[in-house]
Amino acid sequence: MLLFTPGPTPVPESVRQAMATVTLHHRTPEFEAIFKEARERLLKLFGMDECVMIASSGTGAMQACMLNLCKTKALTVNSGKFGERFGKIADAMGRDKVELTCEWNTPCSVSDVENALN
Repeated sequence: MLLFTPGPTPVPESVRQAMATVTLHHRTPEFEAIFKEARERLLKLFGMDECVMIASSGTGAMQACMLNLCKTKALTVNSGKFGERFGKIADAMGRDKVELTCEWNTPCSVSDVENALN
């Protein structure tokens, strides 16, 4: 069996305990307060005027990226499982794409990306 995940990641006991508590519904005042605080901290941390927080899986974020940032054609860089997934998302959404394929776990060079863009 092949498992293409970016882990395992050690999880501190305090985080595991927090995850064992009752889940807050996303339309409660308690959740809204936490969401507001997290957003304010992100704005300050990154020095931004605006930020978008997406409550989804990584694939959901990738699809949102493709939907909102790719208007005509996408350049997907396939050098691993996530790059392969970006290409599949582009195909599923009917987006034209140029796929730059490199050996898995091997970064593509900047010149390869520049050539693909040209």
